[in-house]
Amino acid sequence: MGGVRASILAWVVLSLATQSIAAVRIFAYFNNNLLPGDQGSSDGSYELMSYNFGVEQAVSASSSPIAIQGGKARQGAVNLIKQGDEWDPNFERLQLKGPSSGLNPVVISTQDISGAGNFVPIFNITLNNVYITSNRFTVASGNQEIVSISLDYAAITATYFKYDASGALTTKTQTGFNFVRNVAI
Repeated sequence: MGGVRASILAWVVLSLATQSIAAVRIFAYFNNNLLPGDQGSSDGSYELMSYNFGVEQAVSASSSPIAIQGGKARQGAVNLIKQGDEWDPNFERLQLKGPSSGLNPVVISTQDISGAGNFVPIFNITLNNVYITSNRFTVASGNQEIVSISLDYAAITATYFKYDASGALTTKTQTGFNFVRNVAI
């Protein structure tokens, strides 16, 4: 099973590393009331890459690799850029906080423009039983704040989408691994 685990994680890392930030939008959805400010999506989840608060995950070959520690996957820091009015009292309250029971789930959705001109997912990475292990903030300039977050999670599912020239979905492939049970899902 170690080979399956390694291949899934390597696929995720390589897929992220090959994406161009300029051409691809990356969204993070958290199914918890984490942000007391902007709510940019539905069904109780919060979209961090909203119109008012832009969020961008650092995606490059030099991104922190994923490794296995203590029976769980440990993901390197996710770098976010939070934008807003730095003088607004709500700006400092827009911090990512997780309950002691863990976040369930966290979805990182990589999207691109379809043939119809709409953003569609290229692939989604769903993390289950997620814990925030570090949360660091630095001000980049004026109204931007760089947020560095490290996550532990117990299971990962990657869903890959393919489209035809018109933008219609043709293939949806899913793979995953539960690190607690040590089984593919």
